[in-house]
Amino acid sequence: MKEGNVFPYDPDTLCIIREVEAYLGFRNKDIDKISYTELIKYIDEITLILLYKQI
Repeated sequence: MKEGNVFPYDPDTLCIIREVEAYLGFRNKDIDKISYTELIKYIDEITLILLYKQI
């Protein structure tokens, strides 16, 4: 069985994060190198910003 990256480090998730950063006008964070905990917190922050933006 071949090991691959799993959430949150899978390629699809990282791509979506970069696209959302661009949509929000953020500078791209070096998400490939931050810790698991920091990445989860960053995803939470982006999610909250998107939710508030919808209101």
